[in-house]
Amino acid sequence: MSKTIFNFWLDTLLMVLFLCLAAVSAITQFVFPPPANANGWLLWGATYGHWLSIQFGILCALGLGILLHVMMHWGWVCGVISTKFSRSKKRMDDGIQTIVGVGLLIVLLHIVGGFVFAAWVMIQKPEFESAQLQSRNACLEITREQSYG
Repeated sequence: MSKTIFNFWLDTLLMVLFLCLAAVSAITQFVFPPPANANGWLLWGATYGHWLSIQFGILCALGLGILLHVMMHWGWVCGVISTKFSRSKKRMDDGIQTIVGVGLLIVLLHIVGGFVFAAWVMIQKPEFESAQLQSRNACLEITREQSYG
């Protein structure tokens, strides 16, 4: 398969994935009730949680497709950067381009991972849940004291 035909089919796949992501996002945003009220609602046999999983799967596939697309055009990207935005106007060789590409991917993945880690560390439980747990624990303590005392 020629590079041109491969790029055509990759771009077609990216377009289809984007349209699927747009459709599923619209379904989760506008068709289902707000997430707090969506428990028990079904669309074509799938719950709100299933639709969110489908949305995430499509997003991951789209991300991998975009990554592959950028990899296919990485030489062109590096050429444009080195000739249009660099002072030296000298084109990088393929080895340096690969190192720069892998380094950039590592940096971007660390940024995303740091963002997810920060969200994981900083997430807060709702106040009413904590109050419910405290009152339930207090009731259990009272019940234990009455049972043993």
